[in-house]
Amino acid sequence: LWVLRKQPSISPYVYMIGMAVCDIITSFCTGVNGLMLFYPFLRSSGWLRVFTIRAQIPVYYARNFTGNAATYIANALSLDRLIAIRYPMHRALYCTTRRARICCVVLFFICAGMNCDMLLRLTTVTEAGIPIRQYTSIGQDEMVNKVVLNLRFILQQLLPLVLMIITNTWTIYEIAKGMKLRSKLSDRTKNPDVQ
Repeated sequence: LWVLRKQPSISPYVYMIGMAVCDIITSFCTGVNGLMLFYPFLRSSGWLRVFTIRAQIPVYYARNFTGNAATYIANALSLDRLIAIRYPMHRALYCTTRRARICCVVLFFICAGMNCDMLLRLTTVTEAGIPIRQYTSIGQDEMVNKVVLNLRFILQQLLPLVLMIITNTWTIYEIAKGMKLRSKLSDRTKNPDVQ
């Protein structure tokens, strides 16, 4: 973030800051989840057991949705670069920092909504004084689990992968097309009598 603060304010930096924030939250939540699963520490610390009972599911939820948000923000960055390369004269009009900020916030909340099933399907129970995650009655329903797992696969794995493949392939195609055009133009300027 410190390095990005020194850079000029253009849309890719907004997306990179959004991804960095999501990754920082994800890594913090991963560390907290790791601490909550360290059983010898849980057995010796009463305050951590109480904290774990209350915070285990929300921290797990935050870790998952910020990880997904970082993936979708990377897709938005890829689309932003495609637009900037495809329409270079309109880049300043289409790829603004304001639009990038709005896009990051919208994607953040969409990913928060996509993962809200965790709050309904999981709960924390104590077993021998140790808090553990367990499925609720909704989470134990086989049909609900099938639907949720299939939707998660499509929305969190397949869709971002397909979008990234399409936008990056198209971007590479546009770059190659531009290089070929520049090469033709430079050949014409070197040999003006050859057409």
